[in-house]
Amino acid sequence: VAEVITPLSGYIGGPPELIVGTVASPALFMDTYENDLDTASSYVTNPDFHYDGAAELEIQAKLSYFVATAGQVKLTITYA
Repeated sequence: VAEVITPLSGYIGGPPELIVGTVASPALFMDTYENDLDTASSYVTNPDFHYDGAAELEIQAKLSYFVATAGQVKLTITYA
């Protein structure tokens, strides 16, 4: 769940972007089209992903905020 608590504002250039995934597949769990950092809301994705590895899976999030001067985003990852 990506929750935009306060929309990002004051950015320069393109709109801010958030992606969530792994090093090998950066947008595996959430891509930029699945959230809107200009609008306060909750954005939920339910990817059909099954991990069979023996080691822990490292998840990464990348926020390109283009020097935004205000805003707050909360990212919550839940797995079963």
